[in-house]
Amino acid sequence: MSSGYIQAGAYARLDGRYGIEGWRWLYIICFACTIPIAFLGLCVLPSTPDKCNSRFLSADEVRLAQERMASENREARQPFTKSKVLHILKGWRLWVLVAFTFFFSQADGVSSNSGLPIWLKEEGYSVESINTITTVSPAVTIVASVICGVISDVHDAKASLIAATAVLNIFACIVLAIWNVPVGLKFFAFFLSGTADGIAAIIYAWANEICAHSAEERAIVISAMNTIGNTFGAWVPLL
Repeated sequence: MSSGYIQAGAYARLDGRYGIEGWRWLYIICFACTIPIAFLGLCVLPSTPDKCNSRFLSADEVRLAQERMASENREARQPFTKSKVLHILKGWRLWVLVAFTFFFSQADGVSSNSGLPIWLKEEGYSVESINTITTVSPAVTIVASVICGVISDVHDAKASLIAATAVLNIFACIVLAIWNVPVGLKFFAFFLSGTADGIAAIIYAWANEICAHSAEERAIVISAMNTIGNTFGAWVPLL
């Protein structure tokens, strides 16, 4: 979301500065922002409760995290073995959850691909306006993430939240597929599609719970979900 405002500012104020186009300045700025965040992650992220290396958590806090993991029936990490990997590959969890994420990733492509900025460009909006308007979708994602997270924790309603989000995005896709609709409704559909990304944390949390019995299976399943979903999401919209 913030990158849209950064890009708008970079294009408006830095375009041509030192012979560098505004869109190139965006990459320079984002690179500069990434370096301190990377170092902050190395210093702050505590690893996992069973092998915590945090400099900021007390022994009691680490013990509390370990007890919470035990109460959720989360097994501690074990070495990867050939038999364990084969067992995971033969299980249903990997294939079902990865397939689910594959379809989910294509569904949220409405908000993450270039459909909205391309349409705005055709409508004659300026570069600054396009970069600013397109930040509404990630703003919707942030709000949806908070709402879904709270409801999920309070009511344990992961399946209902995923279904409700699917209905909202089906409506958005139908509107955009028809296309010849009022401009306001078209904007609404583009922005509404931002709710798809808002459910991502719920899906991955659900996968964590489904694979709670094995840290190794969780690692393989979650990484495969993330990799396959984002890989296909990068090129499928181009078809």
